[in-house]
Amino acid sequence: MKKIEQEVKGVYITKECCQDLVKQRFSGPLITKYYGYCLAATGRWLVNPKDTENEIAGQKFQAETMNLQSRYEASRIDGDTFLGKEYPRELGLPVRKANYQLTSENLYNQIIYLKDNIPLTQGYMMLCIGEKPNKFTHALGVIINDGNYYFFDANEGFCSMKGTETFWGFIYHYVTNLDYGLLKQGYTHFLVALYNHQPS
Repeated sequence: MKKIEQEVKGVYITKECCQDLVKQRFSGPLITKYYGYCLAATGRWLVNPKDTENEIAGQKFQAETMNLQSRYEASRIDGDTFLGKEYPRELGLPVRKANYQLTSENLYNQIIYLKDNIPLTQGYMMLCIGEKPNKFTHALGVIINDGNYYFFDANEGFCSMKGTETFWGFIYHYVTNLDYGLLKQGYTHFLVALYNHQPS
């Protein structure tokens, strides 16, 4: 994620992390079936961003997140619905915008606008990305708060920026960069699950 800080002026990386290290710590390097830690970590970040950023490397936080991941995997319900049920007071039920082809423009527009080009002034959202329509394998988080944008990827870390122009530059590089972008990683589709939002 540090490269994007150099490419887009105004993006501030506040902490880097890697969920693979957590998997190895608790599950061992031979475990191959593993699904949902990124969703659990994203849910915890949406509910309490500062504590999540401060505590994500700690064993207590990681163990609690693994427990949340286990409940999610056992629930057999969609990730966005699971987070709404797990945190009903903080998040509420999600508004889902699903099955979009992954491009920078599509991702940016589905994050920034609620519908009919009405921009969001506040929103908490989980982005699910995947290699096929309806087969989402990774979760990311975005928080919008009056022109400030916060982004979390359990594979990369945390960053913040101000203003839609900077956020557009960030999304453009995060999707299209030939070295590390989401397209380079094989992702092709996404959905946005929007919680606790306010249009402008």
